[in-house]
Amino acid sequence: MPGEFIRKEPLDSRKLHEHPKVVNLFTHANWMSFCDKIQGHEDEITEEFLMSLQPKSKALATVNFRGLTLKLTPELISRVTDLPLEIP
Repeated sequence: MPGEFIRKEPLDSRKLHEHPKVVNLFTHANWMSFCDKIQGHEDEITEEFLMSLQPKSKALATVNFRGLTLKLTPELISRVTDLPLEIP
């Protein structure tokens, strides 16, 4: 069944801010700004996006989503999420 493996995440980062030690750890690892950007999700859109994802290699994929074609690279993900770029 499509979508049965989609992981559900918290809708926002308010719960994280209830735990200062977690905020400190996430801030130190450069993850807090990313968590603050996530404000809800739509299950249907998430599933549609994931179903249209076409992996090209370990670090490159494209997605054709609602008439928009995106080339997903580690650099793009790093720029959009504010996460540091780390390629193994």
